[in-house]
Amino acid sequence: MKVTRQTPTELVVEESRLWLAGIFFVVSVPVFYVATLAGNGGSFFAAGLFLVLSAICIRKTVFIFDRNHGIVCWKSLRVFRLSSGRIPFSDIIDIGTEAATSSSKRFSYRLTLRTRHGSIPLAYSFGRSSDRNASVRETILSFMHAAVHQS
Repeated sequence: MKVTRQTPTELVVEESRLWLAGIFFVVSVPVFYVATLAGNGGSFFAAGLFLVLSAICIRKTVFIFDRNHGIVCWKSLRVFRLSSGRIPFSDIIDIGTEAATSSSKRFSYRLTLRTRHGSIPLAYSFGRSSDRNASVRETILSFMHAAVHQS
């Protein structure tokens, strides 16, 4: 998750795994080619596995904080499913941090928009760096705080 654009009136925060999906897809192509030439079932299985991994990694979220209109517009893509929405700044209570543990007892984090109607994750995937999330969280909060004081 990172801030991709910040102007006095707009803040854009994105999280994307499309690059990983591309890598898995590119790897699957020569494996399919070799499987077709050799007729090897194991190679077809490996190529299919890379394609499935590629599809799973098709994830992207974009949150646009618009100071002029006092709203957050969001769009997300997840395994060929698009969703979007708008949230007024007045409905946002806080920018929270959600934590999850893995089987190795390590924590992973992601940011969420805490609204009056529930939480909306800013990213589908969890990341190991709580420091990076903290800096993005502070950027969003300061941007929204300035928007409230301008009104």
